[in-house]
Amino acid sequence: MSTEQFNQRFVKLLKDKKITQIKVAKMLDISRTAVNKWTKDGKIDDNNLEQLADFLKVDQIWLKYGTPSEEMHPISTKKINELNILHSTGEIVTWEWDLFNDTATYSDNVEKVYGVNVTSNSDFWSLMDENTKQRLNSNYEDIIKHGGAHEIDFKISKDGLSRWITSRATGVRGRNGKITKLIGISLDNTVRKEAEINLQKTQHYFNTLLKYIPKIVVFTDKEGEILATNYHDKKPEISYLKLQTKIYHFIAAEQKLVEQLQVASNMRYEFDHSTIIASYHEQNKQPYLMLVFEQL
Repeated sequence: MSTEQFNQRFVKLLKDKKITQIKVAKMLDISRTAVNKWTKDGKIDDNNLEQLADFLKVDQIWLKYGTPSEEMHPISTKKINELNILHSTGEIVTWEWDLFNDTATYSDNVEKVYGVNVTSNSDFWSLMDENTKQRLNSNYEDIIKHGGAHEIDFKISKDGLSRWITSRATGVRGRNGKITKLIGISLDNTVRKEAEINLQKTQHYFNTLLKYIPKIVVFTDKEGEILATNYHDKKPEISYLKLQTKIYHFIAAEQKLVEQLQVASNMRYEFDHSTIIASYHEQNKQPYLMLVFEQL
């Protein structure tokens, strides 16, 4: 681990770049005495640090704290570069939040993924409601305090259009051992998230209906996979596995079942010693079959 201090890095930079203390003082509009003190005691305020780093064209976290060691820096440069490569797919945004300066940078494809260009933290926070901000901040604060990594889904909105974003973030420790940066990747997960929400709504709809139907009822997708049923409440003699198998065979035998049910409100079928009243429905744009077993 390097023990080099700020004043040593500063003096080395001046020598390597062949810059005099007088020139630094002039560019930062401060006294030469102040600059000379930086080469002695290494104390510099944040405002001067930012200006000095810009003038010397170096990262100010590095300038003040030095290059993090591997043991203090869980995310290596190689790992960061790997994350940056991911956004070439056009579907994943890589981002970095410099906590020292409260500045954020995003990969060039951010508008494609977020649906809006984001160039700063204020741009980012403006895309969500207060509850979402609090959830995200809570996650980020946990990373800053305890390290580790977090994954979170959140909704962003702009001009009436919304997207669900899944974001994974982790902290980067500076030489002082503290988290000084957050880096992460984000992707548009709108399709999956909306499907999950629709499934939850549909499940609630199914459960509500099942409470009021005395016979055994099974809701399935178009292929016959059981989505919901009151089977366990009715406790029939047939096992759940055999019931699922019977439904698969029924759907396979009635090859035009869905087409027929889309025209008729419901139809009665006799299949494998069972009497089935079948109907076709859509809930939250998802098609499903409702099978009522009058005789199982």
